[in-house]
Amino acid sequence: MKAELNTIFIADPINILQEFDSEQFDLVYIDTPPLDPDVSYKKGLDLPYSNFEEYLEYVVFITLQAHRLLKGTGSVLIRNSPSSLFNTRLFLDRIFGKLNFRAEIIWGKRIIGSLGISGPHVNFDTVFFYSKSDKFIYYEPTRELSQEEINLQYQHKDERGKYKLWPLIYNVSRPERNFEWDGFTPPKGKCWKYSRVKLIELSLTGEIDKSGKFLAT
Repeated sequence: MKAELNTIFIADPINILQEFDSEQFDLVYIDTPPLDPDVSYKKGLDLPYSNFEEYLEYVVFITLQAHRLLKGTGSVLIRNSPSSLFNTRLFLDRIFGKLNFRAEIIWGKRIIGSLGISGPHVNFDTVFFYSKSDKFIYYEPTRELSQEEINLQYQHKDERGKYKLWPLIYNVSRPERNFEWDGFTPPKGKCWKYSRVKLIELSLTGEIDKSGKFLAT
């Protein structure tokens, strides 16, 4: 079955995923189902598993189908609760390959009121990001700046347009970045943001402002 845009299927993924043809999706997001079928606020749900082992088998099957459905440039995001992180990471490494792990995203959850339990509260989920291969497609999330933000942040202008300045010196100590360049050495406890080669490159292209402080455009 070929997927169609803007189509919603209300069904158990165990049943519907097997119907799709392979390698046709760019991204799969898996919001893992509830772990414990016995907790009070989940009662009444017809869950397709009755214990943790069956739960893992369920999620592994869905993940295998996700791998089959993804294009070679596709990726998967899978959300987990802290109680299943280790197990999930193991089978993701096995299915997608350890080298195709891209990121672990911590998803903080707001706790309102008291949980009525003692000890530390676990108030986060984790989202694992894996690609199907090393040729995955990823776009950095961006947004268009308002005119007010542009005027506030980009207060300098030349023939190329408006620009802002960034410090070339970090407030950290890295010995390999603490060297003299253009007659200046970062003070103790600080270092250059870039290597010597990069600084020379930026200087030659006119992207360093040396009027008082070293700043890059």
